[in-house]
Amino acid sequence: MNGTSSKASSSTAELRQRYNAATRAFLVRDYALTASALHDARSLVAHVAQGAWFDALQQGVPPPLDVSLRRKLDVLELTFLATVRSSPAALAPSPALKPLLELPSDKLVQTLWRHLLSGQHSQADPAEGDGDILPSPQAAFLHPSLAVALALAALKLEQPLQAKHVVEAWFGSVSEEVERIVFDTSGEIDGAGEGARDFALDAVGGRGSSALSGSSMLNGAGAGSDQPAAADKTTESRRQLVAAWLKLLDLLVLHVLPKLGEWEAAGDFVRLQGVENGGWVPDERVEAALHRLTELQQEEAHTAALRAQRERDLEAARTAAAAASSASQKRSSRRSASSEKGKARARDNSPTESDKSAGSSPGKKSRKGAGGQRGSDSSRGTSAHQTPRASPPLAAASSSSGTSGFAGLRDSLGSYLAPRSTSAASRTPASPARSFLSYLQDHYSTDPVRLLSIICFVFAFVAYVRRRRARGEKGLGIREAMKTVGAKVFETVGMVMKVTAL
Repeated sequence: MNGTSSKASSSTAELRQRYNAATRAFLVRDYALTASALHDARSLVAHVAQGAWFDALQQGVPPPLDVSLRRKLDVLELTFLATVRSSPAALAPSPALKPLLELPSDKLVQTLWRHLLSGQHSQADPAEGDGDILPSPQAAFLHPSLAVALALAALKLEQPLQAKHVVEAWFGSVSEEVERIVFDTSGEIDGAGEGARDFALDAVGGRGSSALSGSSMLNGAGAGSDQPAAADKTTESRRQLVAAWLKLLDLLVLHVLPKLGEWEAAGDFVRLQGVENGGWVPDERVEAALHRLTELQQEEAHTAALRAQRERDLEAARTAAAAASSASQKRSSRRSASSEKGKARARDNSPTESDKSAGSSPGKKSRKGAGGQRGSDSSRGTSAHQTPRASPPLAAASSSSGTSGFAGLRDSLGSYLAPRSTSAASRTPASPARSFLSYLQDHYSTDPVRLLSIICFVFAFVAYVRRRRARGEKGLGIREAMKTVGAKVFETVGMVMKVTAL
């Protein structure tokens, strides 16, 4: 007998050690070690009846240590699976958990609910017992802390509807005996003391992730060497039951139903738990829960309004950016079109290849045209005299294209100033004066340089005479006049010869 008790005590101590190792590994996110420690702890736990904790409360004795440790392992495993499944970068910590982690989130919550009811390990085949979460007699004595852990896991997996089904299934399945124990213990809710913090409003939300571990509900189980009295441990177990019940109620009313937008259903459900409507929750706590629910609804409405305003601002910014981009594109297209038009006009005004070739070889065309005219016309001068008055510039331009410099300019001016000559048949005999004038006309009017030279000579001679008269000298003698005229003529002829030599 003593050997059996010693063996059970050793197994319980090892079980506590494995549980503590799994908890430490989970806190540092060593998921592989957590899975291994949980597996080893599971192998040390014998099958425990689901209502073992309630039987101990009815008998007035604390729940057995293995029962409390089994519930702690269930809470830790539910939290561990939800954490690993919700982390995209987390790998399967062990092959045994891979079938569960590959399930969709809603199916995973349903499978874990079935495992809690049947007492199976989570490493079992996930296809067994798969189905909807509904109230069941098997959940009549399921501890509320397990329902809290599974509902929080469903919220972590972004499955608020499955969390609602879990909570409603538990409230719809709980036995009357459990309700009676909670009603008898409910008088301690208003009391002050160390355990009063467990009855605070929204204890789940206030504690954050610490509520997931469930350790706050189970601190009295297996505490170390300073074991409290049996009566104190029984009272603590009852208080933990009431605290877990209230946590599940707050979780449904203040977290699950608001996520689904069921604000009126949340208010109705919390009212039904009050003493005024036949429940056991004090009316003051019900009013506090309703006030908190109103605040959450107002915050949600304010957040929705801010989100809508932000979306409108983003849409307005996108519209303005699109309009600015469209205007910029239009301006760019207009500039591109004007640039293309300018290039087109430049191409239209630029000489073509034939024009360039024509402009680059005028001498060849003039020589070709001159050769053609040389064979067809008998006299070039005759054809030039028969052209109209407006043609000499063109003829001068074409004739000057073969020469360059001052000689070409002289030829062009001479052709322009050349008078229209008459035919030899129409000429009549002229007097000596007319012959001299005709001589001057033929020799000087056709050559602008000669004409300019004679004009300069006349002006110089007149100026010379006027200077002599101004000095009071007498007129010029015949000999002196002839000498002066000859000198001037000789000087003029010399200048003309130099000019024509250019």
